[in-house]
Amino acid sequence: MQKWLVGVVLSLLCCLTLQAGAQGQPPMPMQHIEAKVEQSPSNLHRKPVDHALLKKQSEELTSLVSLLSPQIDQVNEGLLPKDLQNRLARIEKLAKQMRRELQP
Repeated sequence: MQKWLVGVVLSLLCCLTLQAGAQGQPPMPMQHIEAKVEQSPSNLHRKPVDHALLKKQSEELTSLVSLLSPQIDQVNEGLLPKDLQNRLARIEKLAKQMRRELQP
């Protein structure tokens, strides 16, 4: 099984090498690929991250999550706290906003 897998991997590598040579161009070195990624248009038009807003959101998220544990204990006892749904929705909204802010 291992010999078969090694043979398949070596065959794929040979095919890729031959394909790059058949196109008349050698494979692109890694430095060139990284340079092209750094200069891509999506990176040039990226809005700056608002660190103060992220810190404020993370502090609010931390406080909401810390208040969540006692409410979950109440749910386990058969009680449904009145603001649990609102708190969970706010946690989800903050997490989405922070994720969106940090996306490239």
